Amino acid sequence: MAKDLRERLGREEVAVLNGVVTKLHRDVNHREATIYGSFLHEGAPRQRRVRVELRAEDVDRAADAWRAGLEVAVAGDLEPRGTGVRMRRVTRFVVRPE
Repeated sequence: MAKDLRERLGREEVAVLNGVVTKLHRDVNHREATIYGSFLHEGAPRQRRVRVELRAEDVDRAADAWRAGLEVAVAGDLEPRGTGVRMRRVTRFVVRPE
């Protein structure tokens, strides 16, 4: 299943991920969040966990969304990593209102 995901998604510029922040990682060089959600471009969206490298200006918004359980939309570049994919070079991070 992970191999299928890497083959289908591979490296992709400007993918959009919709989901909820399930974990914040502060112990790495770049602040990261794990977002559980689905990609807009997939015909039949499947829920998956994606590590997202946050920009400095997105860290507080991600923390607020995590605390409140709000949905977020994130746009950035996808890259294969290990058994899944990672989102880097985020261009947009939006917390969706309740």
